[in-house]
Amino acid sequence: MRGYCPDCREYRNRGDAWGIKKSKFGATCGRCGAILDVIEVV
Repeated sequence: MRGYCPDCREYRNRGDAWGIKKSKFGATCGRCGAILDVIEVV
């Protein structure tokens, strides 16, 4: 899964330092908790 965090203005992957966390709202940024714009689900 890959997504873009509008608050951090960075792309997030499952394997990067901050990563992606799942919540009841969908995919969220591991750093700030914002909801990600999901680009690719693999």
